Amino acid sequence: MRKSVVVKGVLLALVGGVVLVAPGAAIPLGALAKLLCEAQYSAAPYKAPEESDPEKVRQSIYRLRKNEYLKIKSLGGKKFKFELTKKGKKLLARYHFSDFKINSQKRWDGLWRMFTFDIPEKKRLLRDSLRKRLQELGFFRFQKSVWIYPFECAEEMRMVCEFLEIQPYTITFTGKINDDYLLRKHFVYKRILTKSDLWKKAMAETQFN
Repeated sequence: MRKSVVVKGVLLALVGGVVLVAPGAAIPLGALAKLLCEAQYSAAPYKAPEESDPEKVRQSIYRLRKNEYLKIKSLGGKKFKFELTKKGKKLLARYHFSDFKINSQKRWDGLWRMFTFDIPEKKRLLRDSLRKRLQELGFFRFQKSVWIYPFECAEEMRMVCEFLEIQPYTITFTGKINDDYLLRKHFVYKRILTKSDLWKKAMAETQFN
């Protein structure tokens, strides 16, 4: 079982905070783990794997607390509140960042979405993260800072840029590209476009002539 799946589930379950009553003086990590496994941690869309158990979740909770992603407040009367720190919320955002996807669309309108950026060298780590994510999303790299995609993706790219805090350095625009056969071929190979999209333009030009 991947630890990241367990950690993500714990983070999601603790977004709003959880209050528990301890039977003794000790902080009830085991009780929290059992609660998350039985209820919030198994909620869609991040359902825990079948092999998950309270002990694995308890270990994740312990590590999150040790690394200051999770804080525990005493509310008195043996009550404790578990909630994410600012650092923990950022960690959860990184998990969501890896989940960003472009919604699939049935028909291509023949237009290309071009995403360009000019990110300063001092932000090169963010620039590298952006390039990696663009590649994972299926974009075609025309140049190092010019990437192309066939379907509407402005909202998805806005979310990516907001997360990386690079909005001022990016531009997205839509248009046609002449002699785009190789582009079409690339996206057909990636199974983002269909074979009919590959030949659509050639057939239209033949009929026009």
